[in-house]
Amino acid sequence: MTPPDRHTNHLGQPVGFPVPGWTPRERPPRTPMSGRFCDLEPIDVQRHATDLYAAYALDRDGRNWTYFSYGPFEHADNYRQWLSDNAALEDPLLHAIVDKETRQAVGVAAFMRIDPPNGVMEVGHIHYSPRLQRTPGVEVRQPERGLAPRGRAIRFHLRGHLPPGHRLQSPKPRHGMVFLAR
Repeated sequence: MTPPDRHTNHLGQPVGFPVPGWTPRERPPRTPMSGRFCDLEPIDVQRHATDLYAAYALDRDGRNWTYFSYGPFEHADNYRQWLSDNAALEDPLLHAIVDKETRQAVGVAAFMRIDPPNGVMEVGHIHYSPRLQRTPGVEVRQPERGLAPRGRAIRFHLRGHLPPGHRLQSPKPRHGMVFLAR
């Protein structure tokens, strides 16, 4: 006998609670998001590439690139080309992290594995430059918006200093997959 608080599928396997009236979510828009110390802006290669290359170049030994499958970039033109190729993608949807005081791009974050039918996406591709590390800007909040209609139900909060390229995959305090509910 299945306890009343557990749900199973037709094979008797435990599954999550039903969500009555569920409908697929919309994809997140390419719009800026404002935070207390930093803003998140959809990547604009002309505006962000030079700042990002300069900020990442402060990492002299390339330590911040350890968990990425690309970089570090020896020349600004190589980074600009990589950024241009990837900024055009719908998934991952890259955003520059822009310092509110200096208005310089100091890092990158992305919405990834965007799955509108299931109302889920991952926040990942986190790459903080030395200009952003160990500053209040590493705590980024997204206003309620995204896949949810009418700007409801999505929030994420990054805490601490995540390793470069760390993908957020669980709802623990240092990690957070974005789940949507109606």
